[in-house]
Amino acid sequence: ELERHSRELALLYEIIRSTNYHLSLQDILTRAVQTLVAGMEVQAGAIYLRAGDEMLLSAVEGLPRPLQRQMERFDHEQARRLLELQLVDAHQLAGTFPFCAGAVEAGLPAWLVVNLHTREVQAGLLMLAAGEPARFDARDVDLVSRIADYLAIAIENAVLFEEMRRSLRRQQALNWASQTINASLEPERVFSSIAHVARELAGADAAAVFENDDSPYHLTLLAESGLSPSFRQSFIALLAAGRLPDAVLEALAASEAAPLPRLDKEPAGPLVHLSLAEGYQAFLTVPLLQEGRKQGAVALWWREPQRFTMDLVTALTTLANQSISAIQNARLSSFNERIIRSMDEGILIEDAEGYITFANPRMAEMLGYRSPEELIGQRILSWIDTRDRFVARLQHDAVLAGERRRYEATFQTKDGGTLPVLASSIPLLQRPGQPPEILTVVTDISELKRLQQQLIQSEKLAALGGLVAGVAHELNNPLTSIIGYAQLIKAGGVSATAAEDLKRVIQQAQRAADIVRNLLAFARQERPQRKLVDVNDIIERTIALRSYELRVQNIQVELDLDKGVPATLADPQQLQQVILNLILNAEQAMSKSGVGSRLTIRTRRTDAGVIVEVRDNGPGIPPAIMGRIFDPFFTTKEPGEGTGLGLSICYGIVQEHGGRIWAESEGIPGKGAAFFVHLPPAPPQSRIAAEEAQEQKSAPPTAGRRGSRILIVDDEQDIVEIAARVLAQQGHLVDVARSGQEAMRCVERRGYDLIVCDIKMPGMNGISFWEELTRRDPGWRKRIVFMTGDMANEQTAGFLREAGAPVLQKPFELQRLNSWIQEMLQEQGKAGVKSHPKP
Repeated sequence: ELERHSRELALLYEIIRSTNYHLSLQDILTRAVQTLVAGMEVQAGAIYLRAGDEMLLSAVEGLPRPLQRQMERFDHEQARRLLELQLVDAHQLAGTFPFCAGAVEAGLPAWLVVNLHTREVQAGLLMLAAGEPARFDARDVDLVSRIADYLAIAIENAVLFEEMRRSLRRQQALNWASQTINASLEPERVFSSIAHVARELAGADAAAVFENDDSPYHLTLLAESGLSPSFRQSFIALLAAGRLPDAVLEALAASEAAPLPRLDKEPAGPLVHLSLAEGYQAFLTVPLLQEGRKQGAVALWWREPQRFTMDLVTALTTLANQSISAIQNARLSSFNERIIRSMDEGILIEDAEGYITFANPRMAEMLGYRSPEELIGQRILSWIDTRDRFVARLQHDAVLAGERRRYEATFQTKDGGTLPVLASSIPLLQRPGQPPEILTVVTDISELKRLQQQLIQSEKLAALGGLVAGVAHELNNPLTSIIGYAQLIKAGGVSATAAEDLKRVIQQAQRAADIVRNLLAFARQERPQRKLVDVNDIIERTIALRSYELRVQNIQVELDLDKGVPATLADPQQLQQVILNLILNAEQAMSKSGVGSRLTIRTRRTDAGVIVEVRDNGPGIPPAIMGRIFDPFFTTKEPGEGTGLGLSICYGIVQEHGGRIWAESEGIPGKGAAFFVHLPPAPPQSRIAAEEAQEQKSAPPTAGRRGSRILIVDDEQDIVEIAARVLAQQGHLVDVARSGQEAMRCVERRGYDLIVCDIKMPGMNGISFWEELTRRDPGWRKRIVFMTGDMANEQTAGFLREAGAPVLQKPFELQRLNSWIQEMLQEQGKAGVKSHPKP
């Protein structure tokens, strides 16, 4: 008895010693079962640990392999029955426990079973087997139970240690996982990293990442790791058909992981069938959640059945949460990059020294580089025109000091060209310890500058138009006097030599009048009004406008105008603008290059209308730019010499008239260039109406009433004297007035058959005179006519359109004045208008 007691104490001491010096759970279990089998002098032993509702074989000593397979696990009920019996006779219980038959066959009929119980739960079972029947007694049960209590404490400590080690490994693994999935900001690489990291972290054979579009559940495969191509395609087809696996739906619906530890034990379904066919035995889905929204899922497959521990599920859930942040960051970065790449503005980031650290593709394109990488390391000041560098440096320093600055500068492109830009610079937010940087947004303002030049040019033209109108009015009055007095002198009888001199005076005055008339027509700004025009007449008037400049530049003009060209329906001013622009282009090309001195203008009739050809023998147009000459703002002239709008405007005008304009040139100096304008003929009905009007106009007028009383109103003394003398010679009674007020007094004293009134006069002008006169008596509307040299004035032209009163334009010849007065009196006679009585 003493010897047995000594052996028991020695065994207990050995168990305590072996468990106290080891922290590995498996080492503790293995040494414990070996020590027990040897110390109890039995043939075999086994230790089971709880896994859910089952007891799984965890350490064994002396059990034959076939018997080990039979005793691999006990369910909850089997474990309870064994613990109730404690002493098991395999012969008697072969029908109760399946392993007993194998135990008898292996020569192990006697079994002892005790509980491994920690402070909180049942940890497992401790079993010993002997070859002699009834080998164990109550004292053995008591000894092994005491050993089991010590062993349970050691197991609990080892489990806690294992949990601590697993927690540390899990944290290290999660740190590695976080670094891996956040190492890139490219969405595709992030998705691939998540699949790879999840697979590594879980020890899985394959993994996949899916995105959900919340409709309510529609998954799209983003990335995978370890899946075979055939399985991948089959799974994608499954998702496309809307046949989402139940486990995935369960994870998304419950917002928590859904494990399938043994697929062969799961109900049949698409996922189970597909996975088993591929050789997978276990499956786990972890949802990707963001503030309650189901953004997607991570799925994992194993080729062996799994025991999904809480550690593993927690680690994968943590990884899923980290993945959502990584996906958001990658997508935000991708979105920002797309914005930066698609912006029409250039974007630069420069360091404190002005060296470029980032540039977008548009910036490289603006400067003529192939890629943004070519700009990295360059200094922004090296691109800026030397005249702008001082200001740019001041702006740079101000931004470094924390200010926001916007300034204009001229950049030099890679090919040596210049680019006007608007630069907007702000300081970038600094991270602690990081040097300051500047963000600059660069806008190409080339077109804006061209538009500004166009606006300036338009303002200049508008101002010129107003100036021309004023000058024309001042010229038309003396020209009227010159022509009138010359004709009066000539009509009074002079020598042949004097008559010839007077003829030349009249011709030169008429020439000056034509120049003024052409200037007025070109400067007039009013809505296009199409009417029948003679293209040849437009060309002749335009040449007359430029004749002096062409002569002083020694440019010979040849006109070859087909007199049989049909009239066309056009706005005369716009058509003259087209011809003048083509003449100016040829003139400037020859004078600037020093090549060519001949300008030829031809017209010819075709079945489809009329063609105008403007040809020079200058430098020609290079083939490289031929396709761009009609583009808006395209010009080969130096800055300030042209807007690049001339040919573009010509193109638009011709197109609006239903015509076509084109150019021909070989680009060889001396052979010059030719521009062709094709205009359609006027519609037949327009030609008929014009011919009838011309016939009526050409018919000889019948004699008007002689002895009519006429009032001439004009502030120009010479004009009223000439008009009065001419009309008096025709037998009319003529009064004159030098202002509107004086004319009103004349009307108050006597009645008049006709009043001929100037419009632009000091004091009461012609418009005010008309308004006051017709207000007093509307009958005056048919008795007042106007003469003016101010038709370019919009107010004057608008008044005449609204009043519908006849008008004689200055300067005029005396014969024209007589004919015009006779026509007015004749029209009154036809209308039955009687002499206006004295008030």
